[in-house]
Amino acid sequence: MATIMSAEDVHKTLLGQPVLQGASIEIEEGDRIAFIGPSGAGKTVLMKHFVGLMHADKGRVTVKGEDMNKLRGRKLEALRSRFGFLFQGGALFQSLSVYDNVAFPLREKTKLKESQIRERVMSTLARLGLTGAERKYPAELSGGMAKRVALARALVRSPEILLFDEPTTGLDPIIVQSIHDLIRSVCDELGLTVVIVTHEVPNIFAIVNRVAMIDSGRVRAVATPEELWESDDPEVRRFLWSSVPPERYRLPDHEISPKAEGES
Repeated sequence: MATIMSAEDVHKTLLGQPVLQGASIEIEEGDRIAFIGPSGAGKTVLMKHFVGLMHADKGRVTVKGEDMNKLRGRKLEALRSRFGFLFQGGALFQSLSVYDNVAFPLREKTKLKESQIRERVMSTLARLGLTGAERKYPAELSGGMAKRVALARALVRSPEILLFDEPTTGLDPIIVQSIHDLIRSVCDELGLTVVIVTHEVPNIFAIVNRVAMIDSGRVRAVATPEELWESDDPEVRRFLWSSVPPERYRLPDHEISPKAEGES
């Protein structure tokens, strides 16, 4: 697979505090990768560099071979059109209906006729199980439905890359699982490249093929979920074991028990 996005020795300081301190990673086309790690480690900041919402103070970020630090204006907008972005809170417009929320990026960023917009919006809502909800307003939606609408808006322009910032924050475990299942099924169907910033460890491991642990502004480890559980890095093991009860962990198709402290 070809590399679709990369970060090389990226540094970023915000409000006088260093956030990224030499972060490096390569993401391949078709990857489904989760960014995990402690709060404040730089996960969301790194992801925002890929879509050009932030620019590196030092280092290089590339998307489809383009240097994000050098892109501006129409070229940046053209590259951003390849992305779908789902913000942590969903960021739905409260004064707009579900239909108009999903139609918004098509009306703002394309020259499609209203009939074409309607066809695309309705098919996207149907794909996400939202048929019949198009006239509702965000205040009338459950947390899970609001996330589905936000995902529909992220998908409606047929992106190549999906970026998720804590897509299941504030949802109960059953809804979390349903959103994860939905993300997995949509990505399987469309073959998208996906980056998910999340604290949902280990649940998220069931829908990704790789995991990047970010700690103190650096990418500490990149591995498959199975490989990460077997890591000998003490910080990786400490973070994973603190995330869930340590007795036993279920991963897709098999189980892995963690090594006990001091066990070789």
